[in-house]
Order: sequence, then structure tokens, then C-alpha cells
Amino acid sequence: MMCGKQRCRSWLEGGRTIPAPCRCSKTAPRRMKTMMCGKQRQELARGWKDDPAPRRCSKTAPRRMKTMMRQAAVQELARGWKDDPGTLPWLKDCAVSNQIMDARYVAVRAISRYFYYDKKVLDFLIGCSINDFHRHVREIAIEELTKNFSDCPETRQLLIDRVVNDPHPYVRQKASQSLAEYLISELQTFADLERLIKDQSNDFRCSAIWAIAINFRDEDTTLSLLRELAVNDLNSDVRRNALQVIAKFYPRHENTVSLLQSCATSDSDGSVRDGAIWSLADNQFREDAQTLFILFDRLVNDADENVRNSSIHILTKHYRNNESVLQKLIERAVNDDSPSFDAMDYDYDMTVRDAALRAIADHWEDDPKTLLLLRSRELQDPTPWLREKAKRLADKIESKA
Repeated sequence: MMCGKQRCRSWLEGGRTIPAPCRCSKTAPRRMKTMMCGKQRQELARGWKDDPAPRRCSKTAPRRMKTMMRQAAVQELARGWKDDPGTLPWLKDCAVSNQIMDARYVAVRAISRYFYYDKKVLDFLIGCSINDFHRHVREIAIEELTKNFSDCPETRQLLIDRVVNDPHPYVRQKASQSLAEYLISELQTFADLERLIKDQSNDFRCSAIWAIAINFRDEDTTLSLLRELAVNDLNSDVRRNALQVIAKFYPRHENTVSLLQSCATSDSDGSVRDGAIWSLADNQFREDAQTLFILFDRLVNDADENVRNSSIHILTKHYRNNESVLQKLIERAVNDDSPSFDAMDYDYDMTVRDAALRAIADHWEDDPKTLLLLRSRELQDPTPWLREKAKRLADKIESKA
């Protein structure tokens, strides 16, 4: 009979079902299921050490529950067996080779938290921040390097490299924010940081934006400088970082919401528009009447599929009580051109029709239009894997009826 540690590894490396301390009632509210399993996940993992026969949830367990259980398993392997000589090599292998993104990034966190004293961990985290194919894992690696290895010169050099060379704008932004801490300690005056921001050839410009907002947000010229950068700078990373800083540090300024709304629709770069709509949704700006109108517009008309995808997530999270949201999502689930017929299935970077179908199935499963839509897409969607996914979602809803 396997010990708790072996069961954790066995499940993470290949199991299709998940252990659970109890079965959630099929009639319990979806949110309650998630909260119950989230609350129990640490105790569950800790209890595996002595439990000879953990019970398993059905294969229809919610995706979010599975995610939380995977994360808990990795965390508790690291915490409970950190003195075992085989734990660090296993975590490194999980962080590099596991096909599930959330298992990789939790492994990266665990390695940094429990094994920071190992001389080879610094190089390992640097490797993850550069080489992992998913941007979330690279962001976590950068965050952990900044947290636990900030005094190492290799960390500073890595941040400079990622600010310039990472292919994803949000990883470059994370590196810029982290690098700002170094600039604050090195450059003490407003004039020094302003000069760095205006140096068109300097790789520290985005970091200087964060540094100047953190240290000199009350200076008379700071906000006007940031607004100029957000609107007119030629570099999209600079515009996006300037917008994020304005939303974070000046949310109550009378012109902030109009600036974000304008950039959400008119900026030429998709990553800037994407950052703008997330800022509108994550602050008090979501109550502004124009914000919902802009989200509907971006959902349908934005040329960048990432912006349309983000619009789906924001509308589902903050506006699903609006009676127009479901109809808008149904229209996207049918008519959006993402994914193409030959696109691959990605679990985390969801395409637009995929994101719309999942959102509808998760939040409107009791609406009669939902099952009709899923059965229709099962037969008519041009992308084979999305037809299969529509069938699974429909079968799941019917099984609960």
C-alpha cells in the first residue's frame, strides 16, 4: 500500500481523479463546493501521510477543485517532506516537466520558499523565469527571485534581461515592477528618475515609471508626466505600465477613468487595450456607465483575441447579473473566429469561443439556452476539439438534471 507521499506523487504525475476528504452534494451551490474544497485542501494533503485509503471524488469534479487539489498536493509535499533528500529533485522535475501549469508554478514557489538556502536554486529559478513556455510560471519565478534573492547581482541582471527580452508583455511588466525597487535605492531624486524615463534607448524606462510613482507620486509634475507617457509614448510597454501606475496610484483623479476608457478603445497595441480594460474592471471604475459599454464593444470589435477573451472573463466576473451579458457571450461562442479550425487545445490560454462556452456552462447552466447552445456547438463548431469540449460540457449539465 502506498504511503501518503507516494500517493501525492502518483496522483500529480498521472491520476485522472482527485482525492477529497468528503463528497460534495450534487445539489450544493457551485460556489459552496469551491469554498469547501478550498478550505479543506491543506488539511486533506496533510492527512494523506497517515490515511491508508484516501477517498476519491467523481470524474465530474469541477475544474477549479482539481486545480486547488493539485496545488495543495505540491505544497504539502514540499512542506511535509522538505527534509527528504528526494523532495527537491522531485519538485524541480515537477517545475520543469509537469504538463499542468498550476503544478509547475506551485512547485517553483515551493522550491523558493523551502530551499532558498541551496546554492543551485538561484540558477534554477533564473532558468524557469526564462525558459518556461507559460507566462504565469515565468512571472512567479521572477516574483520569487525578487523576494528571496534580491541581494544577488544575478537577480538584477535577470530582471534587466526580462524587461527587454521576454516575449509576453505582462512578464516584462512584472520584471519592470521588480526592477523598480533597485532603482529606488540607487536613484534618490525625481530628476534622476525622470531623466531615465525620457531616455529612449534605456532598458529601465518602465521600471523608472513605477519607481517615480512610488517615491514621488505627490510631486506636481508626476501625474502629467505619466499621462503623457500613457498616451503618446512610442513604446507599448511604456504606455501600458504608465496606465497601470495611474490606475493604481491615482484612481480618484477626475481624469483617470476617461484616460483608461480612451486607451481601452483607441490604443494601437492590443496589450495596452487589454491592460486598460483590466484596470477599469479591477478598480471602482467598473461602476461607470461607459465601462460596461466599452467591454461589450471590445468583446465584439477588438482585433486582438486576447482583449476579447479578457472581456469575457471581466463580464462574467463582474456583470453576469446584467441580462445582456449571456446573449453577448452566446453570440461570441457562435461567431468569433478564435479558435481557427486547426488550432491546438490550450488549457489556460483559452481562445474566445472556448472561453465563452466555458463561462456560459459555468454560470448559466440552469438557463435553457445553455444546453441548446452546447448541443449546437457539439455539431457545428468548425474546430474538432471544441466540438468535443461542447459535448462534455453538455453531458455534464444533463447528468445533473
